[in-house]
Amino acid sequence: MKNHKLVISIVILAFLMIGSQVVEAGSIVLNLKRTTLKNVDDAAGRWQYSGGDVYKGRTKVGHYAVTRRVIFKATEAQNTAMVTMSIFFLKEKPPQNITLQGAHDFNSGIYKGSVSAASKKYNWIRDASFTGNTAKKTLRIEWLGSKQLSLP
Repeated sequence: MKNHKLVISIVILAFLMIGSQVVEAGSIVLNLKRTTLKNVDDAAGRWQYSGGDVYKGRTKVGHYAVTRRVIFKATEAQNTAMVTMSIFFLKEKPPQNITLQGAHDFNSGIYKGSVSAASKKYNWIRDASFTGNTAKKTLRIEWLGSKQLSLP
């Protein structure tokens, strides 16, 4: 009988602990309209630079700049590049911003990684994950924390 009560107590305690650790999550989808693309080869590999406008729905909220790096005889075997993207939001000088880093697959056009840096206004988004698609011109950022948090 004592073992039965102990097991019930442990199950109830575990349920209470799990319930108290529910984490909210938020996400946003931004649309990217590229206005420039340039490839630059050097002895070690290829740099690809691109950039353009950032939209939240139909509203322009900023600009973005991307660098991709392919290393010959290394990442080119997977047709993959290191990618860094910075988004600069409108309305402030210097602009509030976030920087994302990860990998870009040229075969699929998909890139993914995490938010590596952010200005003070958006520092809550650091370590959020992202997935982008160059063909669909979308960037989805997902974070743990309040659903009420959002980028402009």
